[in-house]
Amino acid sequence: MNDIEKANSILDAVEIIFNNHSVKLPFDTTKKAVVSTVNDDGTIDITVNDITYEDIIVHPALTLNAGDVVLVVKPNNQWKNAYAVVKL
Repeated sequence: MNDIEKANSILDAVEIIFNNHSVKLPFDTTKKAVVSTVNDDGTIDITVNDITYEDIIVHPALTLNAGDVVLVVKPNNQWKNAYAVVKL
């Protein structure tokens, strides 16, 4: 294995490590989601990458229906604090 192959191997390993751990880092993230249900209490259930998240808070200025696409902010990368901010 020459030096370039060794360097590429190291970079590949770093990329794998970063990708596996970056989903846990505490920074705000934004996800595109589909509204699956509008709940009676004003929250929504959403689907992101075939995973359903329940009781997401909705910005007061938004009126949403099932099937709408929204942007959801996850403060500190935590779904428990997520809220829908924009209807797309």
